[in-house]
Amino acid sequence: MTRQARLPARLVEFARSRDLLSRGSRVLVAVSGGPDSMVLLRLLVQARKALGIDLAVGHVDHGLRAASRRDAAFVERQAADMGLPFLSRRVNVRERARRTGASIETAAREARYEALRDLAIEAVASRIATGHTASDQAETVLMRLLRGTGPLGLAGIEANTSSGIARPLLCTTADEVRQYAVDQGIATRDDATNRDPRHFRNRVRSMLLPMLRVENPRIDFLLADLAEDAAALSLAIGEAVRVEPGTGEVRLPRPTGPDPLLPYRVRAAYEQATGAPLGLSRTHLVAVTRLLTTAGATGEVHLPRRVVAIVGRDGLRLHPVKDGPPPGSRRRTRVADEDRVDGKPRE
Repeated sequence: MTRQARLPARLVEFARSRDLLSRGSRVLVAVSGGPDSMVLLRLLVQARKALGIDLAVGHVDHGLRAASRRDAAFVERQAADMGLPFLSRRVNVRERARRTGASIETAAREARYEALRDLAIEAVASRIATGHTASDQAETVLMRLLRGTGPLGLAGIEANTSSGIARPLLCTTADEVRQYAVDQGIATRDDATNRDPRHFRNRVRSMLLPMLRVENPRIDFLLADLAEDAAALSLAIGEAVRVEPGTGEVRLPRPTGPDPLLPYRVRAAYEQATGAPLGLSRTHLVAVTRLLTTAGATGEVHLPRRVVAIVGRDGLRLHPVKDGPPPGSRRRTRVADEDRVDGKPRE
């Protein structure tokens, strides 16, 4: 029996071993129409009795391609054929990118997860299942290495997040998923942007990973295992991070002595505040760590994703800024200046 043929059993085993999907719960399956999400949907339909779960289908239309409405209609038909509830949401990614200053890719990711969480509430689903594979994990690890990261930055994509995201296909590769789709005759939609070499991830996917697979055909799984080890290390390091009840403010106390792991604790605090370590560089970590380890030093550091790090006498506080231009930007400074008359705040 081939690995592709064993894929349904592997998914069930992986989901159980990681406690991804609670028995008796409803799961919103995020389906774009591509091979990964369509195979995930088919496998979960087959496994729902074994896992004791109920399913609904969620689709997010990013509105970035002319074919996006046809993709939505395709997914809706597939859900109807399987007798599953279908929920969809259209988001304005370009407007979000313009408003926040984020890249199209970042704006699309943030809008997608925000919409999926809204759809999960509507569907009364406690978990959201996405079609990320071990190949996606390998790409993420390599991208972070190439951009520059510390050990905890290798944690990559979590199989099971505290925000309710589950990724049952991390037990398999993209090639295995696509071959399973062919073998089982699973209809899928093609997104040409996944092959556009202008995108960094696509270059890693089409050029770097194939070269590494020549040296070691199991490189996808090796990098995925590395990510899992880094995630476990990150969890242990983040034990000093606290979230204030009510305010949601993230805090980290000043170290009482030399702490070589302090930069990683700062990173863990940032991830707690934002949900992901995206955009945080070594330069940011050095700036915050220097304030925390300099006696009597206080100050602010503007971090990516609209987060302000405030270092006081008692330690670090992280404040996400939700409205207006990003903290520290010229646009925010200009707005602040316009609200003053002769150097004084407007009445």
